[in-house]
Amino acid sequence: MLPTNLQIVFTEISCGIPSAIKYAHIHHVSGYGYGGSATYVCEDGYMLEPPGYVYCTLNGTWEPTQECIGLL
Repeated sequence: MLPTNLQIVFTEISCGIPSAIKYAHIHHVSGYGYGGSATYVCEDGYMLEPPGYVYCTLNGTWEPTQECIGLL
């Protein structure tokens, strides 16, 4: 049996603004809290690695880490 004075506390998780990436800009952010996503666009001559979105995680960080790689 659970105690009758049990309280549930919710804490909002925020990842803040996604980190700057050299040779890129943030294209779109769907939200800064847990589950939010963001996309970057690299400058001409660069490719995003790994491709796709970054997501706000439960530990308050944007993952995966991405970078713009120069095309040869």
